[in-house]
Amino acid sequence: MLKEATIYRVAGLPSLHEFLAASLAAETFAPTGRTQQKSTGWEPPRAAHGAMVESIDGHWIARFTTEVRTVPADALQEKTDALMRNIEQRDGRKVGKRERRALKDEALQELLPQAFPRQSSIPVWIDPRAGLLVIGTASQAKADAIVTSLLRATHTPQPVWAKPVEAHLQISQIKTRTDPTPAMAEWLLDGEDLPTAFTLGRECELHGSGDGAPVLRLNRYDLDSDKVRDHVRQGLHPTRLGLAWAGVVSFVLTDSLTLRRIEVAEVKPWDQAPDQDAFDADVALTTGSLAPMLADLLAALAF
Repeated sequence: MLKEATIYRVAGLPSLHEFLAASLAAETFAPTGRTQQKSTGWEPPRAAHGAMVESIDGHWIARFTTEVRTVPADALQEKTDALMRNIEQRDGRKVGKRERRALKDEALQELLPQAFPRQSSIPVWIDPRAGLLVIGTASQAKADAIVTSLLRATHTPQPVWAKPVEAHLQISQIKTRTDPTPAMAEWLLDGEDLPTAFTLGRECELHGSGDGAPVLRLNRYDLDSDKVRDHVRQGLHPTRLGLAWAGVVSFVLTDSLTLRRIEVAEVKPWDQAPDQDAFDADVALTTGSLAPMLADLLAALAF
C-alpha cells in the first residue's frame, strides 16, 4: 500500500469518517481536458464506484490522483519559433519578449491536445487513534498538494441538511525532540542504542559539511562495521539510514523524517488486489504493521 511516506499530526477529526468522504467528494478527480495541463482530485481507493474513504480496522484509506499532460520542451520551442517566424515574415519586425511569452502560451495550447495524459495515484492513510496522517510519497511538493486539498475540502461549508461537525481538520508537521540526523548517527555508532525491535538495514547515505563536502552512499553494506563508525566519527552525518522493525517492516529513514523503500512482509501492491477481500486483507496487514512501527519510531525520537 505504501512505498514511501510523509507523516503529519492530525487533529480535529470528524466523529464519523463519512464526513470526510463527503468532503472529499467535493474535490473528486476528473481527467484533464484537451487543453488542460494538470488535474488533481480524490478517487475511491477500492474501485471506481466504491466509497471515497474506506474504513478498515479503524484506519481510513483514501486515494489522491493526478493527471498531467506534458509537452516536450523541444516540441514547444519548435512550435514557438515557427509562430515567431510567421509574424516576422508577415509584419517585417522582431518579436518582443512579452509577445514571445504570449506566443509560447499559444503554442502550448495548440500542442496540449496531442500530449498523452499520464495518471498517478498516492494512497492516503489516516490513523484516528494515533492522530497521524500518512501520505504515500516522500515528495514534499506532492504531500503539500494533498494536505492543501484535504484542508480545503474539509473546511468547505456543509449543506444545511448535513449533520453539523464542530471541529475542522487540523494538520501539522511532526515535531520530535530529537532530530533524525543525530539519532541515526548514534544508532550507527552503537547498535545497542537502537530502539527496541529495530535493527540496522543495509543502506546508508553519509554527508560531510560545507561546500564540496563528500557524499558516501552505501548499499547492500554491513552498517554495523568499524568503517562506517569511523566515517561518522570523522564528521560525516547520516541523511538516510536503512532500518528494519520486528522482522516485518523495512524502510529507509531520511533526515526530514520521511520514509522511503517501505516493504511490509507478505503485502501485495495496494492497487493490485484482485478482489474486495484481498484489498481489506492487504490494507489491514499494512496498517497493522506500520502503525506500531511508527509508534516505536516516533517514541525513539521523543515525539
